[in-house]
Amino acid sequence: MLGVDLVPDLYLTNNYEINAYAFGTHQPIIVLNSEILRAFDQPSLAAVIAHEVGHIHCDHVMYKNMAEMLLRLSGQVIPSVMTGLPVAALSLAFASWDRSSELSSDRAAAIVSQDPEAVCRMLMYLARSYVSENA
Repeated sequence: MLGVDLVPDLYLTNNYEINAYAFGTHQPIIVLNSEILRAFDQPSLAAVIAHEVGHIHCDHVMYKNMAEMLLRLSGQVIPSVMTGLPVAALSLAFASWDRSSELSSDRAAAIVSQDPEAVCRMLMYLARSYVSENA
């Protein structure tokens, strides 16, 4: 799927939040929160897994980890007024890249699933979950 050489391990966590994520570079792992199994239909669940494989295929996991470490270190190692602006600029650039990485993984889900409605349902489930958690 998507030219990923290693088949990612798949784990399920006991968590009520509707979410999934991927991590690991040499041996990638996909983690699904248990609530996703209850909330999603089969095609939407397949789209979620394809989305996470898209992150693995594009090496988003590695770049997200590197950017997060850089942002944390820049604020902790040299905390001063002078680093505030560069760190803020770096944070904004990372936020923009992060959103783009999500969109490219959404496209990967659409390519793999060949079911645009399943991908739309997946995104609506996730959006609904995000809104209710942050309301």
